[in-house]
Amino acid sequence: MSRPIPTISRRLRRPISDTLPVPIVEEQKGELIIYYGDGEGKTSAALGHAVRSLGHGQTVRIFCFLKGRTNMGEYLHLQQHENVTIELCGAVKFIVGKKNRDLHERLTKECLKKVRKILHDQSCDLLILDEILYALHFNLITTKELLDIVDARGKTHVILTGGRKIPASLVRRAYLVTQMKKRKHEYDVQKKTVLFIDY
Repeated sequence: MSRPIPTISRRLRRPISDTLPVPIVEEQKGELIIYYGDGEGKTSAALGHAVRSLGHGQTVRIFCFLKGRTNMGEYLHLQQHENVTIELCGAVKFIVGKKNRDLHERLTKECLKKVRKILHDQSCDLLILDEILYALHFNLITTKELLDIVDARGKTHVILTGGRKIPASLVRRAYLVTQMKKRKHEYDVQKKTVLFIDY
């Protein structure tokens, strides 16, 4: 005697895709990377990330705080690329006491306005705020202002460089924090910079 062929209940006749849970896709948040310390290589490390991002077809925006010299190799080279912009946010001469401070402060505030707009518009993939931690050290920007910028990054990856010390509140927010430690720098003896190495 043959057995009856089992039938599929109506509830199981629905397409399999209807019975599976819908995956929840979380919006990717941009990461925070920090390079600080008394050793050289902080800007160079950040520029390495810029090259990597450009290789993947991403857009990069770079703001160089406390820097105003247009003969820097990175400034001269990166102006030739379509997917990256680099802007100087400082005077040619560094801050010495109160000397040149007013100009640096004005240029810092002007660049911070542009930074906030970029983050508001989410108009780049990688934002590098070079030497902004030195601007924090010289009180050209407050810790709260910097934290507000970091917290507004959205999907944009943000890199901060400069400074000997950094607030713990920044460390807690970071994906990567690297302290550059100086072993030797001949500049300390000769008091002169070397083309292609220092700038």
